Amino acid sequence: MALKRQTVENSVQKIFFLVALASITTLFLIMVFLFKEGLPIFKSVSIKDFVFGHYWYPTSE
Repeated sequence: MALKRQTVENSVQKIFFLVALASITTLFLIMVFLFKEGLPIFKSVSIKDFVFGHYWYPTSE
């Protein structure tokens, strides 16, 4: 009986680990995507102007 319980606990622990790993991987990939898509703006606007600027142009017109 104790062996079966230990096996179940190990299985559940492995499942939790895999779910946590998948969550962390997903968050990392989202961050990479956002960084990759947002990086081109800093070729035309400095970080200082982006953060502390007084004007906002939501379109490129």
